[in-house]
Amino acid sequence: MKNILIILIVLLVAAGCSDENHKTIQKEPKSNEKQINQPIETSFSEKSIWVKDSVRFFLAQDSLRNILIEKNGNTVLQESIIQEMYIRGIAQLVNNILHFNIFFDIHGLDCGAPDCYNTELYFSFGFNDKLIFPKKLSYVLHEYGCIEDSRDFNDVFELKFIDTNKVIYSCPKQKCTLVLFKSKEESGDYAFFFDDVEENEVNSKNVLTILNNQEEGAIIPYKSWELTTNEYKVFFSKYQK
Repeated sequence: MKNILIILIVLLVAAGCSDENHKTIQKEPKSNEKQINQPIETSFSEKSIWVKDSVRFFLAQDSLRNILIEKNGNTVLQESIIQEMYIRGIAQLVNNILHFNIFFDIHGLDCGAPDCYNTELYFSFGFNDKLIFPKKLSYVLHEYGCIEDSRDFNDVFELKFIDTNKVIYSCPKQKCTLVLFKSKEESGDYAFFFDDVEENEVNSKNVLTILNNQEEGAIIPYKSWELTTNEYKVFFSKYQK
C-alpha cells in the first residue's frame, strides 16, 4: 500500500505542476485560442481533483489498516504469509488454533463485483508462535446461492508447494486447488480457489501465467471480495463485541 501512496503523491504533485504551467500559458492567450484551451483547463482540474481524492482515500485506508494491526496483536502472523488474511479477520487465532473462513464470492470476469453465489471454504490448524502449514489439511467446502448443483462436503488438501510468498494446496479427489499469496503485487490478489482442475495442473511454475491469462478458455479461479477490496472499514465489524 505504501508504493501506491508514493505513486499517487507523485501524480498529485505532477497534476499541481500541470495546473500551474497551464495557468502561466493562459496569462497571454491568443484571441482565437481561448475557447480551444478551455476544455484542457477543465481536464487538468478534474485530474487534480481525482488525484487528491485518491490520495485522501488511500491515506485513510492506510490509517484504518494500522488500527486493525493493533487489534490483531500477534506480530508473527502480522509479518507472515497470511498477514492480510489475519489483519482482515479472515484468519483468526483462537486458543492456539488458526481458523480460516474464506468466502470466494467472485466467480468470473465480472468487474470485481460479488456474484449471487458463494464458495465458502473453512479450514484450521494449530499455531504455537510459529506458522507451519501442515502437509495434510482437512477442509470443509459449502457452495450455495443461485446455482442448481450446490456442494457441501469435507475433504483433505495436500501441500504441494510453499515459499516465503505463496502456498499451494491441492485436493486430487475433488479436483480443486487453493493458492495463497503474501503479496498481490505479481498475482493480483491474496487468495485463489481453482475448481475442476487436475492435480498439479496449477503449480508454482505456471500459477502466475495462469492468473494473467484472461483469454477465452483460460483457467479462471474464484476470488474473495473481502481480500480484493481496499476498504478496511468493512472489517471492523468482525471485532465489535
